[in-house]
Amino acid sequence: MLFWLVWTLIVCQDPVAHDWVKVSSEASRATCEMPGEPVASSRVMSPVAGQRIEVHLFVFQDDRETNFVFGYHDHQDEPADNREINRILDGGMRGAVARTLGELETAQAIRVARHPARRFTFKCVRGETAEEAQPLLCAGQLVLVGKRMYQLLYLAHEDRFDAQEAERFFKSFKLTDAEPRPNRGRQRIDD
Repeated sequence: MLFWLVWTLIVCQDPVAHDWVKVSSEASRATCEMPGEPVASSRVMSPVAGQRIEVHLFVFQDDRETNFVFGYHDHQDEPADNREINRILDGGMRGAVARTLGELETAQAIRVARHPARRFTFKCVRGETAEEAQPLLCAGQLVLVGKRMYQLLYLAHEDRFDAQEAERFFKSFKLTDAEPRPNRGRQRIDD
């Protein structure tokens, strides 16, 4: 009887149910979870001449070549109004898709912990040549907290995309030291 109980637990175990690793850094003021220990890196970008933004990334790739990316960066100024909030979120979403030469599939304005956010999916291709081309399906979530933008990306081979796994990754995102008030209180984010 004990053998069957152990066998059932092993065979029927949800493949996504393994222990995930909590990812955080004091500077990020946020946490998320990934199914393995990520590699941390930072780089400086110049989206506009004379403007420098330091981007911090935590990236994990599993044995299926599924990528989990958690990143954050600070804009120079906090957005002044909803129009600016939407411009920043939509620009971040377009930038994430453009960096992969992808094609936006879906986009939705949401709130995460009462902060304006975007959830989106897009398709892209990985590989240098037509022979190496591998279609990817990707999901992203951007959250704007004051002048800080958080980005979570889930990238998987199209035939291995796991919507439940992507959702678990997004739902694991938590603010640890958020600003006391969300951007512009109760104003609508789709102005």
